[in-house]
Amino acid sequence: MALAITLPALAGREKRISFDQLPESAKTFILENFEQSAITSVKIDQDNNHTEYKVNFNDGTKVEFTGGGQWKEIENVSTPLPLTLMPEKIRQYLMTHHNGANIRKIEKDGRGFEVKLTNGIELHFDMAYNFVEYD
Repeated sequence: MALAITLPALAGREKRISFDQLPESAKTFILENFEQSAITSVKIDQDNNHTEYKVNFNDGTKVEFTGGGQWKEIENVSTPLPLTLMPEKIRQYLMTHHNGANIRKIEKDGRGFEVKLTNGIELHFDMAYNFVEYD
């Protein structure tokens, strides 16, 4: 019975919106980094205390943004992400220690960054972009 009550509440949180309804910083990030990719969907996911935006592109890339429009996750499981999406210090570390490796995902949270490579290696960086550990 609890599941019957919970599922409708969860289903109503996410809805399609237009690109123009994204926060300005999210629109700027997309225009600067994905001008060659077509957007297939833009969604807003809201609950009482939390808002996030999800943008999907025709090449399989998915970008999640915070309610304020800052990216928090970029992923593409079929096509490697370009190094240009990485913060400079992380990009330099990857070029030095994993040159030629392809990036599947980068995720940012309150502790730092997690980068997943297509070869299965996961790297963790702190908020100052310093390498911390492998996972």
